[in-house]
Amino acid sequence: AVYFSSHFFFQTTINGVDASGKSVQSVEKLITAEINQYQISIEPREGEAEQIEGMAVDLKPVFDGTLEVELRKQNQFLWPAAFFQESVIEVETMVDYDKEKLREEAKKLDLMDEAQMRKAENAMISKYSKKKGYTIIPEEEGTVVEEKKFFEVLEDSVTNLKGSMSMAEEDCYVKPEFTQDSKEIIKLAETMNKYVGAVITYDFGDQQEVLDGKAISKWVSVDEEKHKAQLSQEKIAEYVAYLADTYNTAGKSKSLKSSYGANVTVSGGDYGWKIDQEKEAEALAKNIKKGEKITKEPEYSQTANSRSGNDYGNTYVEVNLTAQHLYYYKDGNLVLETDFVSGNDSKGWSTPVGAYGLYYK
Repeated sequence: AVYFSSHFFFQTTINGVDASGKSVQSVEKLITAEINQYQISIEPREGEAEQIEGMAVDLKPVFDGTLEVELRKQNQFLWPAAFFQESVIEVETMVDYDKEKLREEAKKLDLMDEAQMRKAENAMISKYSKKKGYTIIPEEEGTVVEEKKFFEVLEDSVTNLKGSMSMAEEDCYVKPEFTQDSKEIIKLAETMNKYVGAVITYDFGDQQEVLDGKAISKWVSVDEEKHKAQLSQEKIAEYVAYLADTYNTAGKSKSLKSSYGANVTVSGGDYGWKIDQEKEAEALAKNIKKGEKITKEPEYSQTANSRSGNDYGNTYVEVNLTAQHLYYYKDGNLVLETDFVSGNDSKGWSTPVGAYGLYYK
């Protein structure tokens, strides 16, 4: 019992050092010897681990009486029990080292070479796929060192005599600003998929024009600064202009089976279907942003009688200026035939040729 008042019990370890039957001074010598051989292994995300020797940073022990306190905690009269149970003691080993030298040694490591560092890549939105739409491409972790955090972790590891530290596990790298779990990225993907999920079917009577994600995806872009989806009003206007060019009949030549038997082409005039391009572009943008699946007619500034065959349908007045004779057809039936006198050409009141609507009667 007297012996164990100044020596540690058998099967005692202190910070991994075998202290069985040893005095405080002996344990301090063992810890000092271990510190003299100390090195820390720094494991980067990529490449081989690198080491910093304790001697290179003037690492040395500083004992503050903690071991004496641990020894006094023993009840030396219970020493026989030590043969049957282990005693594991962990104390804060006080060490001192040159922090400036530690930083200098760290800066010599390959992992601190800026030329070898790879920047982290943010999560991003994939290209459009007809099957999957837009998907989120996960972020890529980089190897650019976050120096403040790295030095904090390194100093803490050396202070606690840790044998190694993992750069990745300790978050010592500059992280991507946006990950696949970022609300901004998730919201962006949802919005873009809503846009390309729209299916707008334009009804032009015996013809239809279908607008879907394949075309809409070419109008969608991303504002990188705000991480928001943008829908090109210019592209929408171009598409509506295409519809107008394809399906407008106002001002275009029309075919007429004349009452004289011949098929004639009537040029000029303002009668026919005419899309209001400004209103329709505005309406279409709203349809797309809501992700609507609808069948609709475009906004018209002017309409006609028929979308099938001739736009004037089968109710019209056929005016023959050469013969000064007219025919009035209603629902395809001739209901009136008569001579007439057209405007006075010599006074500049001539009747213009072409297809026109009825302005008044």
